[in-house]
Amino acid sequence: MRRTISAVLVVLGCVCAPLALVGFWMADRAIGIGRYVETVDPLAENSTIQDDVADRVTAAIAEPMRELDTSVPDHTARMAVDKVVTGDRFPEIWRRANQVAHRRMSGRPQGGNLVLDLTPVYELAKGELEHEGLPAAARLPALHPGIELLSASD
Repeated sequence: MRRTISAVLVVLGCVCAPLALVGFWMADRAIGIGRYVETVDPLAENSTIQDDVADRVTAAIAEPMRELDTSVPDHTARMAVDKVVTGDRFPEIWRRANQVAHRRMSGRPQGGNLVLDLTPVYELAKGELEHEGLPAAARLPALHPGIELLSASD
């Protein structure tokens, strides 16, 4: 009887071990994302970060905007981007972009750079320009400005 119970428990342990490892891995991953996002969340309110994001998105908008409508000065695009970056929605955009970046980093991507995607900021700024009465903004191409967090060589 003891041998039978021992054999059943050994088999049960062997079956449960991989499930336990997957559970520990998932818990660690979820906690890791949470810690990372908690750490970078306050940066959304940092003026240096806001300026960097605004610089990158403005650069993405300004050149195609000049090609579509030469009468629109670059500072018009910057004002629209600044409105988004200093607005109430930016902290949530920042949080989501960092969650996605962390998941990609945790997944150990093969090749390519790890980039913090600023497309939502670009899209909202494009909408601001349209709202300001600039019809050329509606014809801006779909762009994906970003901040490189890790290069492929890293």
